[in-house]
Amino acid sequence: MKLSSINYTEYKNTSLEWSISDLSLGDVNLLVSRNAVGKSRTLSLINALAWNMINKPRVSLLQGQYDFLFDDNGIHYKYEVAIENQSVVSERYYKNEERMIDRHKDGSGTIYADGVQGEIKLGIPADELAITRRDSEQYQYLEPIQKWADTVHFYPFNTFLGAKAIGFNSSETTPLDIINKEAVISVFKHGQADYPVDYLDEIRADMGALDYAIDDIMIGAPRSIRIVKDMPLDVGVLRIKENHVYDYLDSLSISTGMFRCLSLLLQINYYLRVKKTACIMIDDIGEGLDFERSGTLVKMLIAKCKASGVQLIMSTNDRFIMNHVPLEYWTVLVRSSGGIRFYNYGNSQPQFDSFMSIGLNNFDFFAKGMMVANEEGS
Repeated sequence: MKLSSINYTEYKNTSLEWSISDLSLGDVNLLVSRNAVGKSRTLSLINALAWNMINKPRVSLLQGQYDFLFDDNGIHYKYEVAIENQSVVSERYYKNEERMIDRHKDGSGTIYADGVQGEIKLGIPADELAITRRDSEQYQYLEPIQKWADTVHFYPFNTFLGAKAIGFNSSETTPLDIINKEAVISVFKHGQADYPVDYLDEIRADMGALDYAIDDIMIGAPRSIRIVKDMPLDVGVLRIKENHVYDYLDSLSISTGMFRCLSLLLQINYYLRVKKTACIMIDDIGEGLDFERSGTLVKMLIAKCKASGVQLIMSTNDRFIMNHVPLEYWTVLVRSSGGIRFYNYGNSQPQFDSFMSIGLNNFDFFAKGMMVANEEGS
């Protein structure tokens, strides 16, 4: 199951109206734009919708109208939902052209039930999505999109990603918290428990490819902070040993860029191994890394996701990242009146092909495309 297109509008017909129109997505995607155009906002919308598809009630979506199209090996699913004041105004779900859910503002409507081979009536709270229903006997057609929502991973690369996380220095694992990207200690414990040899070897190899030569990773007592008397004595943080350093460094002492790479790879490699990943989104990929490492990281992630059949959506405004990602994966975002316009290989193939034949670097395409877009919008 992959997300193939997005339409979204909030505060329609008001001075605050903002929209995303016909954003098409492929297997590998790089959203590029200047600052404050909408890259992070777009990824956050996808993540918020996925979160609400698997959690009920407590609808916490931004006010707006969502129209998302999915493809599951040729079967098309369409999900439409409108939210106003934290209440569901309308909700529809289609499998190919057949409507499976038709829900109204008062919670009434119909939902298709496999058991009776027909529609049954709905009557649900205003803050609950009908699509969250779980029943493999009655609503088997909902399982593909629910599985997608269950396995969406959103990583804001410009955050700590668990560098300040403190866990417990024990072999016991805790339940995975996919939503919390700071909970890297828990993921690392699961990786060690489920794959006691291969998991750590893969992390070391990946970090080595980024020119971070690591001999070992462990959970141990922090050394860069002081433990007060009433704090449990078995607290632990992630610690690494570099091959040119005599002793271990804890996560609070590791460089920010290095730890972001470590945390991202610890989490992504584990979820890819257990096949609990449908879509990986990384905002501001490469933030804080030097030219060589940022390019190597992006190439590594593209290779991993393509090999696993996982959809990858990244965002950046970094020229070095742009020069490492083929233009066929690009989507250029440009601000327009009340929303965002998109340019990618799907809707602007002649412009992409023409530029690729010139032989300039990718960033020149971005700069040129921005100028053309600004002229069109003026």
